[in-house]
Amino acid sequence: MQEQVVDLYQEFGLSKRDTVLLPRSLKERIGHLFSCPRREVAGRLYCYDVDPSETKPAMLIFPGGGYKNNSHSEWENIAEAFAARGFRSFVLNYSIKYFKFPTQLNEAVMALAYIKRHRAELGVSDKVAVCGFSAGGHLAAMLSCLYADDRIHPRLRGLDARPDACVLSYPVISAADGVRNEMSFMYLCGMDEALRQALSLENCVHDATPPTFLWHTREDDFVPCENSLRYAIALEAHGVPHKLVLYQEGAHGLNLAKGYEAEKWIDEATEFLKQYM
Repeated sequence: MQEQVVDLYQEFGLSKRDTVLLPRSLKERIGHLFSCPRREVAGRLYCYDVDPSETKPAMLIFPGGGYKNNSHSEWENIAEAFAARGFRSFVLNYSIKYFKFPTQLNEAVMALAYIKRHRAELGVSDKVAVCGFSAGGHLAAMLSCLYADDRIHPRLRGLDARPDACVLSYPVISAADGVRNEMSFMYLCGMDEALRQALSLENCVHDATPPTFLWHTREDDFVPCENSLRYAIALEAHGVPHKLVLYQEGAHGLNLAKGYEAEKWIDEATEFLKQYM
């Protein structure tokens, strides 16, 4: 797929000095900067098959990786799959590992706002959905709930960053004991227990949270399916349209789930999205 890469920090006039760091040594942070296999710089948006001559709804994808890395098993393959189903595909390479909340939320806000701001030249209609996997699912749900949060960088507040719909694939959601994926919350929040609980997203759903499709497998023991169940219950309580599909087989991180019953997820998600896109 042909790609264009946008530096969101440059686009919105922010500095990496505006990011929030977890308490780690300078040596660890410098080592992390050289550890990325593709030398990708966080805060960059990958835009695929841009074509202003034809408008399509957009899908903004957040790969998983436990907020420790951006998984390439949930990157271009997902972009291609949604492109084949009539979407303009975008992937956000968001900050990880030593970068603390709200850095990732700021980057998600910038990514979605950029797509909406430049939709004419990107070939995007007025509809933009998000799709996240594992910790990327947490980020997609976080944007869905906190797109107008007052912890967003002041320069970014007021941007049109609400997704029109959301797809959550085996998402990290809850900070509750026995449900929490410890790695994700460690890299996002450190040991700040108050922040962990504030980002337990089943408690952040509100009436304007966008329509959401969720899927999970019952055999996922890395991010238990109760994460999706808790979020679905919260969506139901607030009257937010949603669909939750639980498949039996498959460990965590299936991405397109080739060879599993869960392989149907992307077509089921697309059918759900047609109601809102």
